[in-house]
Amino acid sequence: MRYRFTTSEMFALGVAAFLIDHAGLYFWTDNLWLRVFRLFAIVWFIPCGYNSGWRAHWKVWLGLALLMVTDVLMGVEVMPLSALATIIITRIFIDPVMELAIKSRGNFMITMGILTALIMPSVLVMEYGTLGLMIAAIGWLIRHKGQYDEKIVDLRTFAYYVVVCYLILTQYTFHFNSTQFMVVMFSTVVAMELHFDYRQLILEDLKRRPKDWVSKACKWIGHKSLGIYVVHLLIFRLMFIL
Repeated sequence: MRYRFTTSEMFALGVAAFLIDHAGLYFWTDNLWLRVFRLFAIVWFIPCGYNSGWRAHWKVWLGLALLMVTDVLMGVEVMPLSALATIIITRIFIDPVMELAIKSRGNFMITMGILTALIMPSVLVMEYGTLGLMIAAIGWLIRHKGQYDEKIVDLRTFAYYVVVCYLILTQYTFHFNSTQFMVVMFSTVVAMELHFDYRQLILEDLKRRPKDWVSKACKWIGHKSLGIYVVHLLIFRLMFIL
C-alpha cells in the first residue's frame, strides 16, 4: 500500500529543511551542502495559492517586523525582506492576478511573462520575489482544477516551467556543484509531484490521528511552522550578534 503524506508532514519537512538551510547561512557558510534543501519554497507558497481566500494573520506581520528589527541590530540591509513579506504580498494579490490571467491563454502567458521578467529585480526587495506568486499560482490552479478551461493553461506544464525558473534562480544564487544541484533538483521535483494532489494531503491530515511521538510532532510542527520560522531566525540572529 502506497504511503500518503499529510499536509502536517509536508510542513514539518519544510521546517526541517529551513532549519538546516539557515544553520548553514549563519554558522557554516563554507558548507554549501547545508543549503541544498530548497524544497521549502514549494511547501510554503503552494498553500498560499490553494487557500487564496485566507489573509495573513497579524502574527505574520509581527514576525516580519521583528525580523526587520533584528536586521537593523545586526547592521545589515533590511532589503530583501524575509519570505514572510512575500507570503503577505502573495496572499493579497494571488486572487486578482489569477482571475485576470485565467480569462484567456493570451492573458495567462502575458501575466506569467511579466512575473517572470520581474523575478530578478523583485528578489532584491523580498525573498523569492514574484517567483513566490508564480509558485502560489500553481496552488491556485490545483484548487480550481475543473473550473477553468485547460486549453488556457496545462497545470503540469506550467508547474514545471515555474520549477525550472526556481532552479535557475537557485543556481544563480548559490552556484552549487553538479552533485549538489542534482539534490536540489530531485528534492524540488519530488515536493512538486506530491503537491499535485494537495487536496488528498489535506484529507489525509484531517482523518489521520497521530499515534506515536513522530506523527504528533509533525502535527504540532505543521500547525506552528510560521511561528517556528520566526522564532528560530530570531534565536539564530541573536546568537550571530553575540
